[in-house]
Amino acid sequence: MIYYTGVGSKIDYRHTQKEFLKIMHNEFPEMVAWKLKGVPLDPKKIKKNDLARWMAFSGATKIN
Repeated sequence: MIYYTGVGSKIDYRHTQKEFLKIMHNEFPEMVAWKLKGVPLDPKKIKKNDLARWMAFSGATKIN
């Protein structure tokens, strides 16, 4: 489980990995690094399923 209290979080702040990534993609679409053929990824953006970077970006923590 992931504890996230930011924009788009659930009332109890507890999210599965899938729920957390969905929130990140919906709330911060400008930060998602979409892979386009022949175009290098922007290093300032975060890969769609890079859980560690999304957690660092949002200040989320892992809980049991």
